[in-house]
Amino acid sequence: MAILEVQGLVKNFGSLQVLRGIDFETEKGQVTAILGPSGSGKSTFIRCLNRLEKVTSGTIRIDGEVLVETKEGKVEYAPEREARRICGKTGMVFQNFNLFPHMKVLDNIMAAPVTVQKRPAAEVEEEARELLKRVGLLEKAEQYPSALSGGQQQRVAIARALALHPEILFFDEPTSALDPELTGEVLRVIRDLAAERMTMLIVTHEIEFALGVADHVVFMDGGYIVESGTADSLINHPKNERTKSFLNRMHEV
Repeated sequence: MAILEVQGLVKNFGSLQVLRGIDFETEKGQVTAILGPSGSGKSTFIRCLNRLEKVTSGTIRIDGEVLVETKEGKVEYAPEREARRICGKTGMVFQNFNLFPHMKVLDNIMAAPVTVQKRPAAEVEEEARELLKRVGLLEKAEQYPSALSGGQQQRVAIARALALHPEILFFDEPTSALDPELTGEVLRVIRDLAAERMTMLIVTHEIEFALGVADHVVFMDGGYIVESGTADSLINHPKNERTKSFLNRMHEV
């Protein structure tokens, strides 16, 4: 059974239709890269999957549970407590890190597990230090985000998302705010997660990275999924002319 199912997803911002009927599913352990030009709806799509944006219509199921569905033209979300629990099965890593600047690195990672999940602080701290070790930043535990490079901050953000034990991890352009020389350290962490079969959806402009890490690639344009397939088939042998044009331009950059 698919761990994430999306049917007929539509999202409007006023009169602007950003998503025009998205159908998508992914299996547990699958890594999906989402490619497409700016304005194609990529980020809006993953933001709808965890209620950062409310959908206009459509159905989203996470791990078999209905987060939102449309019945007789009416959008119905799960009751608030249930919706929070269902969304708690997902984690999000933003392109601009979104760390709390007034909190030390360790406290950034511990905040949500302690305050939202009500887990014991001692247990969470031990796990948080293990996560920092996993992303190569244990020595930064007592520093503030401002003392870290962009790549280090993004690795802390990944550790923070993992601390919530998500079933699915969403990445919204995780390297777009980084200098090129800092991109590699973040991509290495994501590659390690992929090797561990973490279910991930990654909005990215890194074509070679998508080819190397993703099982499945989706190309979006104009609010639609234009083409999807294995990483090799879509990136190296695209069928749709719009996909070919986009990939050719990206290879020229």
